[in-house]
Amino acid sequence: MSDDPALAWGMYDTVTNTFFSLSEQAQADQLLPLVRRSEPVFQQGERFYT
Repeated sequence: MSDDPALAWGMYDTVTNTFFSLSEQAQADQLLPLVRRSEPVFQQGERFYT
């Protein structure tokens, strides 16, 4: 986890295809392209996603 207050995160439900939780800094339209249904963990650039 991070204590960075600028961190944007979201929790996505792959059954309903919707975000059910977003941080205050997060925008769903920016996070949606990062949703991957077949890979639980991946790296893009220098960032690690799970």
